[in-house]
Amino acid sequence: MAGAPPGRTIVVLFRHDLRMHDNPVLQAAVEEAAHDAAGAVIEVVPLYCFDPQQWGHTPSGSPRVGPVRAAFLLQSLAALRTSLRAIGSDLLACNCAPGQAVSELLAVPRAAGRLLTVLTQQEVTSEETDADAAVQAILATAEGGGELRRVWGSSLVHLDDLPFHPAKEMPPSFTKFRKAVEDTAVWQVRDAILPPRPRRLPLPPDGLPQLPAAFWPESPTDLAAIPGCSGAGSPNPCEQAVMRWEGGEEAALQRVQHYVWDTTAASSYFETRNGLLEADDSTKLSAWLAVGCLSPRHVWREVRRMEGERGSNHSTTMLTFHLLVRDYWRFFAMHHGTRIFQAGGVARERRPWRGGSSELQRWQQGTTGVPFVDANMRELLHTGWMSNRGRQNVASYLALDVGADWRQGAEWFQALLVDHDVCSNWGNWVCAAGLGGSRGSRFDVLKQSRDYDPQGEYIYKWVPELGKVPPEHVHAPWRMTTAQQLACGVTIPGDYPEPLLGTRYTEE
Repeated sequence: MAGAPPGRTIVVLFRHDLRMHDNPVLQAAVEEAAHDAAGAVIEVVPLYCFDPQQWGHTPSGSPRVGPVRAAFLLQSLAALRTSLRAIGSDLLACNCAPGQAVSELLAVPRAAGRLLTVLTQQEVTSEETDADAAVQAILATAEGGGELRRVWGSSLVHLDDLPFHPAKEMPPSFTKFRKAVEDTAVWQVRDAILPPRPRRLPLPPDGLPQLPAAFWPESPTDLAAIPGCSGAGSPNPCEQAVMRWEGGEEAALQRVQHYVWDTTAASSYFETRNGLLEADDSTKLSAWLAVGCLSPRHVWREVRRMEGERGSNHSTTMLTFHLLVRDYWRFFAMHHGTRIFQAGGVARERRPWRGGSSELQRWQQGTTGVPFVDANMRELLHTGWMSNRGRQNVASYLALDVGADWRQGAEWFQALLVDHDVCSNWGNWVCAAGLGGSRGSRFDVLKQSRDYDPQGEYIYKWVPELGKVPPEHVHAPWRMTTAQQLACGVTIPGDYPEPLLGTRYTEE
């Protein structure tokens, strides 16, 4: 129509929200697309960027994404694209930073004179906020105008429903955070948002724009095809893995269905959550929550619905309680900013690090000579998973017993964990190192080993060279006499290493 306004393009920039259900960013896009002004044509372009900042290496040279997590992410993106196509939309993927992708979108001939709005989930850590700033700077040059809108959608409790603003003030511990949230009159979990209906996210007439940086891997396991991906190479399937990780929203919802409804696992969560050997010992939902295939509000509502039909108990209460722990780390990161990544941590404490590259490598490979540590580290190395109990122990061991720079441990977890979440990972690590602003806990790994693996089953699974060592010795095999070692067919340090020098386990 002659004289009609040039229209508007809405870019939905996906990051850690790879889902259709309960997605506030998609809801914002639907609402924007429904309110066309003066007949302006509105188009919606869903976008994901294989940002080298996220997929490459850290400044210290550590990989940011290992093969298990990379494959999980690719599966999740493929599933999201399928879901978008089912409602008449699609997903544009680019091998570049978000700022470059937006710049290329502005250069498309059709974009001339059009208002460009970028909608994205509000993140709280520095790399993501720096990327936002770069996008904003580029939008400021747009001929037709541009704006970046960040939408909150990553937590169980909405940022605006807290009785304080974490950017300005934050309770010093989770216990006080929980009390502040639960004591306030506004303690509510908002209703989940329905997925977009068909044709509510209209694509440009010719489909997705053809950008120079456009890129899509042919296979979810073809990690080497991602330029700069440090997780290059297919993940190596491990028969000993506690479960198989399949990325995507459907797999996430199926896991919730299984854990909450198809089994009684949710009702025994408190008793089993520290288990080390079974898939249903804990929810195992964290991987889908981390990449946003699953909304924490959906989990909350399903557990509450189950409680209404089958009754509640301490286990179901604890399950939803741990969703609030996830919130705590997100708001903790928002409050403390880049200090959660710095050597001195939140406490800003200068501390000499004793452990060097040799000690770090032994920790990474699971050859420290402390079986409980080694079993957990080998499980992580081969499967991308480690229990929460294991994470606490190996982090305490590296930072407080070995005395290594805790950031090296956090980077290793970042690379390998299938469920890596920047706020939870770095928040937990800075606190494990005793640099979180409150008193940290130094774990007695031997006591923890005996408490949570009393018969050594977990150790036997991952440290098979100790397979014939009896349970009473398997937690501290270096204490065996030479005769006892010969009797069970293992020699130390011949078949299994002695504990790292300088730790409490060599100073007994």
